[in-house]
Amino acid sequence: MRILKKNKPFNWVLPIDTFGKSKQDVKVIFIGSGITNLCLAALLSKEGYKVQILESSKDSVGGHARMIKINGVNFSAGPQYLWNFGEGETGNKILKYLGLHKEIEFEKMLENGFETIYLLGIKDPIEVPMGLVKFRDKLIDLFPAEKKGITRFFNYTTHLQEAVKYIEDAGLYLLDAKTMKIELLKSSEISLKTKLYGSRFSKWSLKKMFDFCDLGDKVRRVIFGHSGIFCESEEDLSYIVYVAATTSYHRGAWIPKKGFSHFISSICELITREGGEILLNKKVNKIIYNSNKTEGVVCADGSKYDADFIVSGASPLQTFRLLEGYKDISIKYQPSNSMTGAFILLKNYKDLREKMNLRNIWWQVGEAPSNFCTPDMMQPFEFMYIGANNNELSQEDIDRGYAGIIMFAPANFEQSKDFASKGKAIYIDFKIKLKEKFIRFLQEKFFPDISNNIVGFKLYTPWDTFEELGAECGNIYGRRLNYENVSMAIPQFEKTKNLFVTCASIGMPGVAVGFQTAAILFNKLTNKDIFNVTKND
Repeated sequence: MRILKKNKPFNWVLPIDTFGKSKQDVKVIFIGSGITNLCLAALLSKEGYKVQILESSKDSVGGHARMIKINGVNFSAGPQYLWNFGEGETGNKILKYLGLHKEIEFEKMLENGFETIYLLGIKDPIEVPMGLVKFRDKLIDLFPAEKKGITRFFNYTTHLQEAVKYIEDAGLYLLDAKTMKIELLKSSEISLKTKLYGSRFSKWSLKKMFDFCDLGDKVRRVIFGHSGIFCESEEDLSYIVYVAATTSYHRGAWIPKKGFSHFISSICELITREGGEILLNKKVNKIIYNSNKTEGVVCADGSKYDADFIVSGASPLQTFRLLEGYKDISIKYQPSNSMTGAFILLKNYKDLREKMNLRNIWWQVGEAPSNFCTPDMMQPFEFMYIGANNNELSQEDIDRGYAGIIMFAPANFEQSKDFASKGKAIYIDFKIKLKEKFIRFLQEKFFPDISNNIVGFKLYTPWDTFEELGAECGNIYGRRLNYENVSMAIPQFEKTKNLFVTCASIGMPGVAVGFQTAAILFNKLTNKDIFNVTKND
């Protein structure tokens, strides 16, 4: 990994040793237990710093990566698979540094069909192979008349893969578009053609690239069959963001062998083993700020925690509201679109685990783009993600005949908020109708008679996500992933020198990116580059 030294991410951060304290006397408070905070807390606690994580939830850690339990069975509320955790990649290197690479093992999703796309108008489901070249060749076989456009699209995408990998490794995603372009042009590691493509296409939406390559509607729907991971339509999604995520998981899509519950708990156990604390039911209501320095936090229960450094997993806007007396900041990003999540526990439903093992299902209603901005949640679904919680199941769960399905569909925060504002009874009725709609969809499209095997069901609307996590507009990806939002550098609280925001809104979503951001900030605070240290091999 390249950590750029000047005029780059967190360039205003003062290293911890400049404050004149020894490691064991430095106290770092984390607001929230999202994935970036957990990773950074683990890195700092392993280095001997005092770490306290204050989590508002009464019973879970992980933020969007928390576990939802039904009858004691775990469901991952957020990530369903990972990228950049293969041997030698960012996530793997950080786990090695922490000494967790043997504890947290991964298995690769199906090479010849890790994603299955169902599209009305195409008779058979499309099994998506892992790897851009394999995916391109599969599309040419399916749509031979569009070979020229498909080849062109994948040519540009493959070239830009080089650029986005550099952006990720250098942490340039934390900066504004202008600085990003300058650094790409200056780099000797990137080919001239890639630089030209990066400059030319940087402001393009995915739709504009589709149009440029003259691709038909069905091909577009297949290429963008996984649109739920962006929660944007092709008209809005930044083409560069599409390249960044899609090329990353085509290099390798991974699932923790023992599930995301084990992934999160292993990091938490390391933090506490090294002397750190994770405190639940601690909602921070105020950050104490005096003379350009934060001094601690006050929680809703009146408890106070002093701190030398504060790392906020809350959004920039929410963090700003916690700071009394801090005025010099302007934050204008749009929170990302939202999804409704359905978590379904089944018993004795034959072969479900085998059919859904190491694969995802993406379903779309037709050839038109799905509406992720303002869908009507009471109308039939236009788009659906379906996965399974196989890796979360214990042997006891399996012996009891349990299996689980996880579903995500585009949602509308304002609509769910409106139902909630009309009273508890009306909101419950709204959620019952949504539940029935999810079950009906499963039965009609994929699993007949599944309702007879359902023994548990939990539904999370955007309003529920807002209420439980405080996520702006119930969003799941920080800020929106269109060019206008991802091109801006989200301002930090630079006057304080000891307050940092780490949520996805300042960079990009994803577990691997969260790990990357944690490593960059760890380097700035400690002057340690963990990617150039051989450790725990």
